[in-house]
Amino acid sequence: MESRRSDAQITLAGIAAEQERIYTYDNKYTNDLSELGGSVSENKFYRITMTATDNTFVITATAPSNSSQFSDKSCRTLTMTHRNVKTSTDANGNISTDCW
Repeated sequence: MESRRSDAQITLAGIAAEQERIYTYDNKYTNDLSELGGSVSENKFYRITMTATDNTFVITATAPSNSSQFSDKSCRTLTMTHRNVKTSTDANGNISTDCW
């Protein structure tokens, strides 16, 4: 389970990098996940969601209930912001510190 967290980490880092590329050219971030690789992580262990404004974004990878990664109760969600702030929560929604 812990090794599969890299699926979320790599996906979030890739989306963040693509957001920065878009910002460089358009002077704003996109809110369209289809422009950034879609709503599923590369190895399909996580569902990806995002909120974005012209100047900010927050991307979240969540292990869906139909994924084997859902049993990773310590790190149910991983999140990254436009400032490269990385956070995570456990199955109860409490902050986790060992997911990144």
